[in-house]
Amino acid sequence: MKKFDNIILASDIDGTFVWEYGYVNPKNFEKVKYFISNGGHFLFSSGRNSKDITVVSNDLLSLVNTPCVLCNGGFLYDIEKDVIENPVYTDSKKLSQMLSDVANAFPDVGFRASYDGGFIIREEDEYIKTELSRYGMLKFATFEPLANFEKYKMFKAIFRSDKERIAEVAKYIIPKYQSSFAFTRSAETILEAMPHGVTKATQLSHLKEKMKKQYPDAVLWCVGDFDNDVDMLKFADVAACPENATDAVKDICSVHLCHCKDGAIAELIDVIEKHINM
Repeated sequence: MKKFDNIILASDIDGTFVWEYGYVNPKNFEKVKYFISNGGHFLFSSGRNSKDITVVSNDLLSLVNTPCVLCNGGFLYDIEKDVIENPVYTDSKKLSQMLSDVANAFPDVGFRASYDGGFIIREEDEYIKTELSRYGMLKFATFEPLANFEKYKMFKAIFRSDKERIAEVAKYIIPKYQSSFAFTRSAETILEAMPHGVTKATQLSHLKEKMKKQYPDAVLWCVGDFDNDVDMLKFADVAACPENATDAVKDICSVHLCHCKDGAIAELIDVIEKHINM
């Protein structure tokens, strides 16, 4: 038996594993590989989808050996097999109606929807095109007129703008659509619309139940930094957060780490090792 055999480590990506402009502290890569080589089960639990998760590393299979929770709990994704498991889709017709409403009320605000093939965006959405291009993710975009969005099976949608404008969007759409969607934030400049009852904890519960057959004593450690991580952190056996996490997230977590950019995941693996050696 290896030292981390009974440890499942679920890490958020943006603001936790990856800092701004795609920067990852090299210590994170080194420590995750050490964790896996010693029996650990590592996965990402993120708002990203099965396409844009690939930009985290050129060698993702050396980092992830457990199905990832993606689209904030929309599905599990087995990277090695390239298979989506346990998908939960939103109501495409209602989502398209909401997107159309926002497009009319806030023409300057960008938005995109996630589906099995990546992102759906409008050709005229320069905000989202610029954002995706900056991070090398425009190749994952499918361009469609807004009227065609509802023909896709979508997991979620996000709205992006500056902090003040997103606050205005939230104030406008949440009262109108809260009966149809759950809303969360993954950053101050992002508002996300999800199916009700779907969070990262949804898929982590499903995953942990599957793994119980082989690892009945498995302990789930989770780490995240923002609102969309809250349910995951509450579900975890042990919850951790980087220094840059919101105060609400810090209040939930028993383990507080260094800043994301300084290698919070590497530090967490050291904490786990000390814990199991006690």
